[in-house]
Amino acid sequence: MSETIAHYPANAKKLLTKSVAVQVFGQIIMAISSVLILKIMTNSLGAKEYGIYSTIIAFVTTFTLFTELGLNSISNREMAKNPEKASEIIDQNMGLRLALSVIMIPVVYGLGLAIYPDATVQFRIGILIMSSFLLIDSVWSISAAYFGSKIRNDIPALIAIFQQCLFLLIVIMLCLMKADLIFYIVGYVSAVGICALIAFVLVRKHIPIRPRHNFKLWKRYIAMSLSFGIMSVINVVYLKIDTIMLSSILGTTASGIYSVAYSLINTFATLSAFIMTGLTPVMATASIAEFGNIVKKAFHILLTFGLLLVLVGFYIKNELIIVISNYDFISAAIPFSILTVATLFSYLYMVFSLACVARDKHHKILYISLFSLFVNVLLNIYLIPRHGIIGAACTTLISEFMALILVYRVYRLETKMRIDISVTIRPLFAFGIAFASGFLLKNVFEKMVPIMYIFIFSGMLTLVFFASLYALGGMPKDLENLVKKSWGMSKLWSLKLARHKIDD
Repeated sequence: MSETIAHYPANAKKLLTKSVAVQVFGQIIMAISSVLILKIMTNSLGAKEYGIYSTIIAFVTTFTLFTELGLNSISNREMAKNPEKASEIIDQNMGLRLALSVIMIPVVYGLGLAIYPDATVQFRIGILIMSSFLLIDSVWSISAAYFGSKIRNDIPALIAIFQQCLFLLIVIMLCLMKADLIFYIVGYVSAVGICALIAFVLVRKHIPIRPRHNFKLWKRYIAMSLSFGIMSVINVVYLKIDTIMLSSILGTTASGIYSVAYSLINTFATLSAFIMTGLTPVMATASIAEFGNIVKKAFHILLTFGLLLVLVGFYIKNELIIVISNYDFISAAIPFSILTVATLFSYLYMVFSLACVARDKHHKILYISLFSLFVNVLLNIYLIPRHGIIGAACTTLISEFMALILVYRVYRLETKMRIDISVTIRPLFAFGIAFASGFLLKNVFEKMVPIMYIFIFSGMLTLVFFASLYALGGMPKDLENLVKKSWGMSKLWSLKLARHKIDD
């Protein structure tokens, strides 16, 4: 592997730190808003109607990958390498994405009728309305790719926060109006559409973006991205196939209950995509030594957050499901806990897969995706009829673990690099200490009302985990520096406030 010339700006590290900080903050805001949305919708719609809603969302959004075909990641990489061609790249890719979306809309609706032949009129109208999401997502994702190439993922993150908060307001209004399920789908599409328009307008302030068509360039971009695109399609299908198969085998009620756990997990699962998408342009243009260091740091950070998610998810699963929905959905608790472990594996998978993409070494990952999908479908067919939603969660867990092992092997073979196992030892020890402490803390806090238990107990577990990690010397340096900087800024603001009060 030859050294590459870095095209990213001199302040790339500062931009990256800012981007990650905003994304972590955004994850907290989006997690809170997602909980509120789930709470309102599950209580307003009930298990059956919420199951219809989640099935429609899962079914249609699966097809965004057929319109994306890996174009976003490739565009991100190419704009980082050739910033002078950013306008041409983004114009052609947006034109291609919109064309693919127009083609896919009738396909999505037709497949919906074929897979769900006994579906109600409400279900069919919902799929038709939701199909417009394909066009909207094309504009949003291409706009976000531009900011990603400039190491400004903080901008898409802020827009995503606004989108989630806007949808929350829409859901509250619809709940007060006792609106039909269809209006919730319209509300979701509207919130995404408004934010896609905002992203598009912001990009136009930097470059004169508008969809264009050049069939030769389209063919070239598809050739460059096809293997990664097929891999992405397969990955998303096997993540969402659980919900679709549950609704087909056990009905929309089971799908609705499982979707509560899946929706919670999906909120946290986006953290790895945000971080690794932000790192892609840096990895694409970094030297060999820098590339290895970036991958190691990303692995360490996502391992840390993944272990924390598994830890907290295990102890608050029952209370969390009750708070965000009601007792009708309590059977989603165990699948949620299982899916937290699957998310940890997904975090680490994202590190190695996007590292390979950044260095144009991702083609073999396609075979991993095909194998994972095959195993996932077989396990779902076997486990769902026998174990219901727990079987679906276990299928995801097994598939993610197998995919992680295989993608790491590809990463090692293609880049000639490896992750030092010692990076995992201290975080795992800190996890063990916090997990053992959880049994003692649970006896102290378990008699609290669920919402108080969630905040206080999860806060205490998080404190024990990070304190143990810091004491063991296993805290990721970038995260440690961010905490110290935040603490220093809070002390500075406290001093300024105190002086202001004295002057008054």
